[in-house]
Amino acid sequence: MTLSAFLVGLASGARQAGQHCATGSREQAIRRAIAGLMTGSLVGFLFLPLLDHLAWLDRGILGLALLMVYLVARCWGTLLPYLADLGIKADASSGMHTAFLYLANILGAAAGSVLTGFVVMDRLGLIALAVALVGAGMLCVILLIAAAKVSERERLAYGGMALALSLSAIFFIPRWSCCVLESLQWKGSALAKPFTHVIENRSGIITVDTDRTVFGNGMYDGHFNVDLKNDNNGIVRPYALSLFHPAPRDVLMIGLSSASWAQVIANNPAVRTLTVIEINPGYAMLIAQVPEVASLLSNPKVTIITNDGRRWLNLNPKRHFDAIVSNTTWYFRANVTNLLSVEFFALVKDHLNPGGIFFYNTTDSARAQRTGCLVFGNGARFTNHMVVSPAPIAWDFQRWRRILETYRIDGQPQFNPSRSEDSVLLDKAEAMAASLTSTAPYDERPIEPCSDVLTRTAGKEIMTDDNMGSEWRYFLGLD
Repeated sequence: MTLSAFLVGLASGARQAGQHCATGSREQAIRRAIAGLMTGSLVGFLFLPLLDHLAWLDRGILGLALLMVYLVARCWGTLLPYLADLGIKADASSGMHTAFLYLANILGAAAGSVLTGFVVMDRLGLIALAVALVGAGMLCVILLIAAAKVSERERLAYGGMALALSLSAIFFIPRWSCCVLESLQWKGSALAKPFTHVIENRSGIITVDTDRTVFGNGMYDGHFNVDLKNDNNGIVRPYALSLFHPAPRDVLMIGLSSASWAQVIANNPAVRTLTVIEINPGYAMLIAQVPEVASLLSNPKVTIITNDGRRWLNLNPKRHFDAIVSNTTWYFRANVTNLLSVEFFALVKDHLNPGGIFFYNTTDSARAQRTGCLVFGNGARFTNHMVVSPAPIAWDFQRWRRILETYRIDGQPQFNPSRSEDSVLLDKAEAMAASLTSTAPYDERPIEPCSDVLTRTAGKEIMTDDNMGSEWRYFLGLD
């Protein structure tokens, strides 16, 4: 939708400029080109402040954002026809000169995307980038004024306006957009909370609110919590690793996020090595600031690699693991099929040691659950995760209890069986065994074997790279 608004804006702006060039004078073309650049930069100036102060429109803010994208693109779309009209003579070399101008346009568009997306966004945050873009727009205005044949009075007037808008951007955009991320996150909700941490880079935006909830690009990414007695983030799932595997010595984890899961797994007494693949290096920067998980960065068991999980598996065909853990994001998010498709599951299967398990988050997607059962053949749903394997899984609830009783994180024991509340919690974990053969409803049954999963999900389409899972269907109400 954003790309559509941008391209339609470019096309409509170019068409309007072409019509002006056909009917207007050279002087009018210069003034209109300058006005177009000024107007586009002014809309860019207002972009973040309007999003900040009108985010309470909820879904309506998307319409406003797309409208502003359209207007910016429309204003800048006028530039190429005006430059062609002003800079190319109608002579025998006009074709070649037009080609050079268009080549410069294409090179600039490509270089701008690469430099902005891969370089500038790794160094500037959203607000600083907005200020820089307004400044760059005004620099273009000044260059156009310097090259055009306009009166000294007009040079001073246009130059003064460009300088004023640039200085205004430096002063006002940071002040009027200071809470834009919080505003877009909460959209006027009474539950709104300020962010205590914000990390921005080319991989996205990571934020943490006062409840220690982590958001990745605006979506829930977990909590900072490793305490099973205060399980507000489903931390029972990484604690359960020894329930599925008798000796998970070498573990691969795809995705780091708050590092709460990685901290629990790294401190499992049976784990010898933990390799973590995380595409966004900002998470490592974040956990260094949180004492509860900061020790993970210096744990000799742990290796954190900045890469895409699927790419890393393809590049390391000889690496094999006793357990692969993927706390996958929501099943309807962009690119999530890369971690939930038949093709990815087959790749994971090739990296498992004999008897190895794959433990991945389905975020309650019936299609993701069915896909795992069909690819691996053995396994079960554990809460909203699937634990699957090419071989039958050795469920052992007494072994799990023994591991929990000896669990230590940063040298601190996590359970004291002599305490009644800890003993009750351990009893509750061990009692999950009954759900393996239960017929209770989905929400009341923490463990559901694949045979039951396949019966419940009969008729659901599996996820493949080609059908892209639910990435498109979910928002159209089809999944």
